Amino acid sequence: MVITGTYDYYIPLANSLIIVVRIPGARLVQITDAGDAVLTQYSDNVNGILQTLVDKLIILCSKKMGTKELFRLIFGALLIIIITIDFLIGS
Repeated sequence: MVITGTYDYYIPLANSLIIVVRIPGARLVQITDAGDAVLTQYSDNVNGILQTLVDKLIILCSKKMGTKELFRLIFGALLIIIITIDFLIGS
């Protein structure tokens, strides 16, 4: 999932679309009126979107794997999100 603001001038929509096209099953979520600080400007929206994604992953994966494997998957996904946010904020 790629989350971007409709007024993000640092990462143009074209770049977000490239990412979505290159990652199988990825979705683009644009938050209206958000700029390049979408994570802080609309943190409630972003948190809701990520919570929905995690809930869907838990339901899907709990049917196919045990608790230990599910925990590793969720932890890995959250780690990737944190690293990505850190990279974007730091750059």
